[in-house]
Amino acid sequence: MMKYARSTSAAFTWSPEGRCRGVLLMRDARGCHVSARWGADTEHKTADLAEALAAGRKALNCAEAMFCVAGPTNGGWGMAELEMPELKQEELRNALAFELRKRTPLPPDRLVWGYRVLEHAASKEERMKVRLFYVKRDSWRQWMAVARGLAHVDLIAPAPVLLDPLAEGQAVVVPGGKISFRYLPSEHGREEMRTSANDAQGNPLDYDQLFPMPGFTPGVLEELSIAERQEYLPAVILGIYALSTEIGTDVGTLPPVEEDMRPKRYLFMQAMAGILLLVVIGFLLIGGVKAVQARMARLSLIAKDIQQARTQYAALQRQIPVNAKEASQALEEEIARFHFESPDLPEALSEVTRLVKAPAWVGSFEWKGDPSASDSTVNILLREPVGNQENTNLVTRLSNSPVLGDVKEIQANQTRNNMMERRFVMTARGDTPEESVIAKEAAEEERRLEQQRKEEERAAKAKAEAEERERRLNAQQQEENEDGEEETQTRKVPIPGRTDAADGPPLPPGM
Repeated sequence: MMKYARSTSAAFTWSPEGRCRGVLLMRDARGCHVSARWGADTEHKTADLAEALAAGRKALNCAEAMFCVAGPTNGGWGMAELEMPELKQEELRNALAFELRKRTPLPPDRLVWGYRVLEHAASKEERMKVRLFYVKRDSWRQWMAVARGLAHVDLIAPAPVLLDPLAEGQAVVVPGGKISFRYLPSEHGREEMRTSANDAQGNPLDYDQLFPMPGFTPGVLEELSIAERQEYLPAVILGIYALSTEIGTDVGTLPPVEEDMRPKRYLFMQAMAGILLLVVIGFLLIGGVKAVQARMARLSLIAKDIQQARTQYAALQRQIPVNAKEASQALEEEIARFHFESPDLPEALSEVTRLVKAPAWVGSFEWKGDPSASDSTVNILLREPVGNQENTNLVTRLSNSPVLGDVKEIQANQTRNNMMERRFVMTARGDTPEESVIAKEAAEEERRLEQQRKEEERAAKAKAEAEERERRLNAQQQEENEDGEEETQTRKVPIPGRTDAADGPPLPPGM
């Protein structure tokens, strides 16, 4: 996609027949158009062409800061569409020099050549698209001599070389007098073929068929005939290209113009860059000097404070009694002998394992710090079934440990397999005297609660066993009662003369 960087540009072309053409391009929100044109027909001699271009630049009133591109409309040059691996600039130039030997029978010292990167590789597996441009050294010198009439020019190249992304994906016909060429888009770049700039009836084709560029209008070229407009098309292509961002990159890869022909704005930009660099260095030096001065002043104040403190300390030493001095020295020796033993990694790991109750377990144990360092940070990941109540007060138990402190539960979430994951962070350190008292009281309270819980469990178990025995005795007694009733019914004797519905009809006498 074409990207624009400026709003005005100028472009000039010349032909072997001596036709010189120039345009001034302007770009606004609606697109770009030709705001001014110039044309002259002269002799085909180099001096005449250069003189004509000088008059053309003056006629178009081209400012020196304006980007200017020039190029011939005749042949004598060539280009090749290549696909190369993604390489650095120096490596790519060496590879293209090798490709150049295969494209032309002329030795490299008789050629002037350059290239344009049309598309970079999107991945290591893909390749970059490169357009190689070359011309005979004698022809290049002649081009330079003609373009010298413009005084300052950014780039010299034929219009077809500068296609893409200009008119990307569009077939472009570049008129060249007797012979015109059609440049067709393809998978590898552009394919060149001879064609005509006229239709089947011999009528000249207009811009919409030769150069279908969205957003471009001929502007002042509308007042010319179609055939005359065709002569300005190469200059129009160069001018639109000069408006784009592509020229900023291609100036470094296409053949450069001579030093004295380059626009002065580059020298101005280099001078400005140098001035800015000097200004930055100056500010850094000033800032460095001020920082050193401030540091020296600060060190002087610190030295004065130290000297004042020493004086006050010596005065206080003289006021302390001898016995107090001996006591102070003994206290200093005692403090020097004191060494606080902090828990190490195995001790902390053993303590965490002891305090975590089943069915939970420690999934990960992370020790941040040297294994033998004091006040190291411990991170643990606890896994337990959902609904487990054995570790609800784990934070309290860990905090009351003599080797752990500053315990926090920082995360708790349920996993897909119906498990809870709880993450804790703590410090491996010894308890302070106040924490030791609190931990001791908490341990006694925990033992009391544990003993009470066990007694309640034993009482509940004894009650359940008693109820079970009573239920069994009641069941056994009921079973025995039922067996007694069955035995009584079995031994039952019928009484004569008594009719029972269950015994059937009464027996006759004597039976």
